[in-house]
Amino acid sequence: METEVLIVGAGPTGLMLANQLQRMDIRYEIVDIKDGPTNESRALAVTARSMELYQQLGLSSIVQQQAVELSGIRIFLDGKPRAIVDFTQSGQGFSDFPNFMNAFEQSKNEVLLAQNLQDQNKTVLWQHEFLQLSQTSDAIETIVKIGLQVRS
Repeated sequence: METEVLIVGAGPTGLMLANQLQRMDIRYEIVDIKDGPTNESRALAVTARSMELYQQLGLSSIVQQQAVELSGIRIFLDGKPRAIVDFTQSGQGFSDFPNFMNAFEQSKNEVLLAQNLQDQNKTVLWQHEFLQLSQTSDAIETIVKIGLQVRS
């Protein structure tokens, strides 16, 4: 395969990068060793800045519909409240999403971003393992394992 950009990893960051490159019409391939979006979530929330990135892709309203708005968090120590962090004005004056910290877990994020690529006829190359990179004066060559095959 020949491409301008190879993205290794189809987690939230890799998928967002792929979506942004797609939006800018830059040739890319995205590979991940997993067989699809994750089922578990390591990240639980999106911020106003994340929402601005979703807005660029035309996806912010979907996130708003699926997410749960967080007004803040309470921090406890030894069963006693020690601090309250208020999110209700976190983006005030800085963003189109001024009151934003939403619970939108990683699994939903990955499904949404992968589906958006698929809707544009671009797929994540699941079950592809990045193995090696080498650089010459004219090119960068990578080796990616596809299932049981090795392809460069």
